[in-house]
Amino acid sequence: MELLLFHHDEYRRLYNCSYKTDEEWWSYGRPHIPLGFAFVIIGFFMSIPYIPCLIVIVKTKLYRWAGYKIMIYVGAGDLLSLMVSGGISGMFVIYGVVACPYIDLHYVLGNLGVAIWAAQSLSVVLLAFNRCVEMWKPRYLYESFEGCRTYFWLLGCTIYSFLFVVWAPGLTFSTTGYAWFYDPYKNIPGLDFIDRTPYVNNYHYYHNMFIVVALPSLYAFLILSLWWKGRSAGKKLSKVQAIMTFQAFFLCLFTFLSAFIYDYMQFVPLPKAVSVGVNVTWQFSNGAPAILYLIVNKTIRAGVVALVMGQKIKKQMPTSSIAPTKSMIQPQSIQDDSMVL
Repeated sequence: MELLLFHHDEYRRLYNCSYKTDEEWWSYGRPHIPLGFAFVIIGFFMSIPYIPCLIVIVKTKLYRWAGYKIMIYVGAGDLLSLMVSGGISGMFVIYGVVACPYIDLHYVLGNLGVAIWAAQSLSVVLLAFNRCVEMWKPRYLYESFEGCRTYFWLLGCTIYSFLFVVWAPGLTFSTTGYAWFYDPYKNIPGLDFIDRTPYVNNYHYYHNMFIVVALPSLYAFLILSLWWKGRSAGKKLSKVQAIMTFQAFFLCLFTFLSAFIYDYMQFVPLPKAVSVGVNVTWQFSNGAPAILYLIVNKTIRAGVVALVMGQKIKKQMPTSSIAPTKSMIQPQSIQDDSMVL
């Protein structure tokens, strides 16, 4: 955004729609009404479970616990991301747009979309890190999540995403590939003379590589920690461990694919089917957490059922982490899996 606001001449040089007429730009677009509506519908239905989940977290006072504070932040980021990957992308596909002639709109939306992705994906890593801290309780790290201190971690995520707003270039959407690209002239013929180097976003690339490495590593550490605690207690794999393994696999899978392939497709041409699949995977990476919460978290599930049925939601305050105590290692303590985040 800094380029658009404070270096406007350079911005106009790099994002120049005068190479072709408006009619020519529109001719390169590929409208796809069914696909556009599919993006919108998927985004809409992925958003539906999230809203009651967040309401339940607030009404039950679960947000007093650090993990649930982070979940609310992640949920807000997921909902905003679904607006981009579902609503905005879907409408662009329906109308068959390319970056030009409305390149300023694309740039601003793409810039905000990248910032939202940065905040949301980093907060997912923070949530996994918090689970590891809750597991082993290292003194200073554990205390850094107590009470209102968690908000400082979330403030860090917000400041980090704001840096993307200021210094990172924006994405632009193009139906030549049905995806968001940093190169505004992606797949447009007759523009081979343009130097594409300035459109490379190293910030986004390094961020995604960090997510690809950090998220599976933290979940692997968490699962191994659960296994070790179960082993040291002389017990077999508990239900909590199985749930965490299931949840970790799907959360990591969708986020990993979204981050890795979206970086890859900026440099290497991919079939349109793959581009479409990446956008859907991005949507699932944002919508899957709410679905998993409803499946594995009894507290949230019971609250959502009560909310839908018009019943009073019971206030609950978690007093233990996901698996720090012997009781949570024991298979008979099935009720404790309500604390799985």
